[in-house]
Amino acid sequence: PEDKRATFADFKEKFPQLQELVTQGSEFAQFLETLVSVRGTKRYLVMFQNSTELRPTGGFPGSYALLTFERGRLKEYKVDDIYNIDGQIKELIIPPKQLQHITPTWAMRDTNWFIDFPNSAKKIMSFFKKESNLSVDGVITINPEVFVRILKIIGPIEMSAYNMTVTADNFLVTIQKEVEYDRKDDSRPKQIIMDMTPIVLERLYSADHTAWLEVFNTFVKGLEQKDMLMY
Repeated sequence: PEDKRATFADFKEKFPQLQELVTQGSEFAQFLETLVSVRGTKRYLVMFQNSTELRPTGGFPGSYALLTFERGRLKEYKVDDIYNIDGQIKELIIPPKQLQHITPTWAMRDTNWFIDFPNSAKKIMSFFKKESNLSVDGVITINPEVFVRILKIIGPIEMSAYNMTVTADNFLVTIQKEVEYDRKDDSRPKQIIMDMTPIVLERLYSADHTAWLEVFNTFVKGLEQKDMLMY
């Protein structure tokens, strides 16, 4: 009918865009199903990189998380100081020549040495295997900028044990100050990161669908801007 032609023509013009969005959505869904293993178990290393201490993949990984997914759900996680696991290595491995003025031995904290991320990720996985006797299915690196964006979505984090509130505005300065200068336990300088992680995860789990979409877009933006890398 004549009175519907303008609407129909507009829809017909935009239909290819709709098809592309549906295709992208389907590909993302398939990717996420594979990532969290809806029919099995997957284990990933997440390297928390400090972009103020530069390394080829984005920053020095002072701490890490080990995530285990089973049938599409997060089964367990562990967050730790990278120096703790590096202390478990049993063999002397000489680092690349350019790193030898920093350290005489090579360990996981210095394996993100290659600008080609797959090479760095493979080296990280091999050192993790040596140090923990565990294999992982992949490596994810995250720079502080991603956490800043997430805090803008989920809101400030009250850390009463540290007498502070961590916000998107003060995250990097506050965490670095606590780790480097104000740490209460010199044997566990990254404890604040370990204490924050379950709070952030709980906030994410309890967030509504609108917040989840924002978080998803944050991860996509992080990948596009290389604040997150995945292998």
